[in-house]
Amino acid sequence: LDELKQFKVALALYEDGLATLLGCLKQERDAAKKAQLAQKFEEYLARAEQLKASLGARAPDHHAYGARVAAPPRPPPAPSAAAPAARPAQTPVAPEAPSPHEAQILAEMLDASPGVGWSDVKGLEGAKRTLKEAVVLPYLRPDLYKGLRSPPKGVLLFGPPGTGKTLLAECVASESRFAFFALSASALTSKWLGEGEKLVKALFKVARDRAPSVVFLDEVDSLLSRRGDGDHEASRRLKTEFLVHLDGLGGGGRVLFMGATNRPWDLDDAFLRRVPRRVLIPLPDGAARRAFLDALLDGEDGARTSLDAARREKVVAATEGYSMSDLRALAEEAAMGPLRAL
Repeated sequence: LDELKQFKVALALYEDGLATLLGCLKQERDAAKKAQLAQKFEEYLARAEQLKASLGARAPDHHAYGARVAAPPRPPPAPSAAAPAARPAQTPVAPEAPSPHEAQILAEMLDASPGVGWSDVKGLEGAKRTLKEAVVLPYLRPDLYKGLRSPPKGVLLFGPPGTGKTLLAECVASESRFAFFALSASALTSKWLGEGEKLVKALFKVARDRAPSVVFLDEVDSLLSRRGDGDHEASRRLKTEFLVHLDGLGGGGRVLFMGATNRPWDLDDAFLRRVPRRVLIPLPDGAARRAFLDALLDGEDGARTSLDAARREKVVAATEGYSMSDLRALAEEAAMGPLRAL
């Protein structure tokens, strides 16, 4: 249709194709295929912008509708010496198409809210209060969070696995309504030399362009571990590039970095300096385990189990040292018991 000069129909198809490509980018995990999709996304976007600009500047074709062609307007009178000449109209500049690296980062962006609220996180009141102070409240009342109250540019969530660190990050995405980028170390690494640094640069550029935004990196120790003599040159350069961009977040750009790790002692000292707010996510206490167990057993559909309050207290007492994921696995295994007895 583009070659047949049916530009309006072609533009609509290009827009549908861009939406389809963006969905494929979010689902694709293979780096090579993701790069190909990102390149195709860039080509489609550039052509769609060209068509949109040409259609917007083109006069309507009256012959196509059988209407009479209007007479051309009279030229304006020449400006006199007393009246200054009118400035020529400036042509609107089309938005710059994202690079393939930026398109790959945009594929990791959470467009839809995960639908997790603060009430869904059982316990962890200190962690929730810290995240509210660092993310939500400064956005709602920026006039109060200035000077010594300025929000931190980095927050590190650390603690045993399965305690709810990623769930807290999803909660921040839902409650703050910021642009939220959830990444892992594999999203910022590449087998090609120099590609990792370009991805890191694209990540922070896209985050600044869409500020206020939150960049969440899970298992941050796999990317920003302590540097040593045995590090590969590419790994060292990637860490340096990340730290340089992370150090530049303090300029009031409203970009917050959040990292989660189970091994905080393996993190690089330079990275720890750049995340002044560090929040321990401990194993749940008895009250948190009871609240989480009630939510699991009662279910979202209102179906309740025959486990009364006394038996639930016994389960809570017997699960000292369990994480939230351990409790979920225990409840799922117990739910299979009646089916196995049939």
